[in-house]
Amino acid sequence: MYKLNNDAHFLYFCISVKTEIILKKTIYKKMKKYSLLLVGLMLTLVSFSQKAVIDFEVKTYDFGKINEEDGKATYVFTFTNRGNSPLVLNRVQASCGCTTPTYTKEPIEPGKKGIITVTYNPAGRPGVFTKTITVYSNASEEQTSRRIK
Repeated sequence: MYKLNNDAHFLYFCISVKTEIILKKTIYKKMKKYSLLLVGLMLTLVSFSQKAVIDFEVKTYDFGKINEEDGKATYVFTFTNRGNSPLVLNRVQASCGCTTPTYTKEPIEPGKKGIITVTYNPAGRPGVFTKTITVYSNASEEQTSRRIK
């Protein structure tokens, strides 16, 4: 059997230690890489779950009978942010020029209320009408519509 001298034992020990260090560094790098990947994935999931939810009290408002000579008719749609992040209304658009919407411009915090005021001008428009107001926001339902008639 071959017998190792002290120098050979020391060399074998150094190689073993160096191999162990290299393996630990490799494993550490992989663990670090996968840990960062896992943290990134978790943050992404959390950010997707952080959504605003717009909840209107009334979906359609009926003015009833409006006379042209009575002038403009106005209704205020009230909504609540039922989500867990601020709600931002990007734009509110009416289906025609006879209807003018104005709305809360600042972010609505979770649990707080906002408004959309809709004014209809009946001048030169006799008869029954139905107008759509489309709301564009950062809510989980990015686009939603309300109606007046």
